[in-house]
Amino acid sequence: MPTKPESPLYYRQKEKGRTDRAYTIIVGRRIQLGTYDSPESYERFEKLKAQNKPVERAKTAPTAYTIAMLMLEYLQHAIKKYGGEKASEVVHTKLALKVLRATKSIRGRPSQASPTRLCYQL
Repeated sequence: MPTKPESPLYYRQKEKGRTDRAYTIIVGRRIQLGTYDSPESYERFEKLKAQNKPVERAKTAPTAYTIAMLMLEYLQHAIKKYGGEKASEVVHTKLALKVLRATKSIRGRPSQASPTRLCYQL
């Protein structure tokens, strides 16, 4: 499923004692456009927008069952089984999953996502 392309926005920077300035952020870079709400700044913004047309990227499905997917499914199961997020079992499960997520020995290795291997690594 294609994701929605991001279009750059026109921002205002206020500073005490100075005129307001316009800027935009394109591909993670902040670009100054000039005085805010001036025709020159809008012209420069439109020119930059035309040069940097957003590219639609298709989301790729994960190729392997990840630990994050396993944790999410188990947490959803626990919430249903124990009757909500306030149940002590769910609270303890969330704490355990937080520790698991922080564990560096299994982070990023989808091949280690089997429940048996998870038990032995904890």
